[in-house]
Amino acid sequence: MQLAVLFSSAWIRAARRACVVSAAVVCLSSFSTLWGQELIIKREPITLINPTRYQVPLILEATQSINVSAPVDGVVQIINIKPGETVLNQTELLRLDTTRQSFVLEKAKAALRAAQLRVEAVSSSSDAKAKSLAASELDVAKADLNVAEYDLRSLLLRAPIDGTVFRVLVQPGQFVKAGEPLMSMGNTEKLVVQMPVDRNNVKVGANLEIAVESVKVTGLVQSVLPLSKEQAALRDLVESAATAELVIDNAQGKLSPGQTVYSPMVPRYPVMEAANVVLTNTPEGGRKVQVLRENVVTDVPVTVLGPIGPERSFLSGPLSERDLLIISTSVPVPHGTLVQNAVQAIPQPVFEN
Repeated sequence: MQLAVLFSSAWIRAARRACVVSAAVVCLSSFSTLWGQELIIKREPITLINPTRYQVPLILEATQSINVSAPVDGVVQIINIKPGETVLNQTELLRLDTTRQSFVLEKAKAALRAAQLRVEAVSSSSDAKAKSLAASELDVAKADLNVAEYDLRSLLLRAPIDGTVFRVLVQPGQFVKAGEPLMSMGNTEKLVVQMPVDRNNVKVGANLEIAVESVKVTGLVQSVLPLSKEQAALRDLVESAATAELVIDNAQGKLSPGQTVYSPMVPRYPVMEAANVVLTNTPEGGRKVQVLRENVVTDVPVTVLGPIGPERSFLSGPLSERDLLIISTSVPVPHGTLVQNAVQAIPQPVFEN
């Protein structure tokens, strides 16, 4: 418990003058209503938890994402699409060098013509075996031509879906091996994010408002899953923590994969444990606590992360280890009130003539 006194109006006038050169002195008109009253403040030290242990990257992802890979070893010849471009299904994205495969195709065509001639040559023969052999050779030639045409087409890589190209991972003239990723793309009409939530407050099929960078958007809860390994530390703050898969409609293209998503369950500021009685409402509808910060009563906005039984909660806000959490005061004290321990020497007022 702290016994505090409020400074006299003469001292405050001197403090106002000092504010010009010292940010440590706060000048507020609220002293005029509280001056002369004895103020008893019950407060306690704050123990803060570093929020980084609970922070996990949350980003928007395409609901359908695909890597376009090289079908065979080869050299990149042409790239037709730039990152960020939207393409339709079967649009040519890039091609590998077709020189050798073009020769293979011409050879297969020549072999087919030769097989056809052999069939014609034995057509009037009475030798059944010769006719059968010529027919089989013709079938083989046709199959070889089909394979050559297929291999040539496979060097022209086309978009497997309607979507947006995210990244181009190669450049013309680069040698690539079969299976090596060349591009990444996906359908961005719907985006998804794995969001930590309180299982007790979220249901499948419900809408949930989230913050994507500075924009508020609404997502549909597609599923509620066990908390992911990366988010497991959040169970320390919220006993019923889970992971919700949110699907966000992006038909207008205002959002992009990779954008940061913020969850109220993931603290951005230091975390502390406090009694629920210290919480009050802000005019904007949020929650706040009062602390004594360098002898100044300070309102600090906080986020309630989760309960600790019926009487305490985990809170997160822009707090300092040097702050003293105000549990109660003998009279209401507005934000910015400057106080001093009664047992300390009270500074002499400066009187003006």
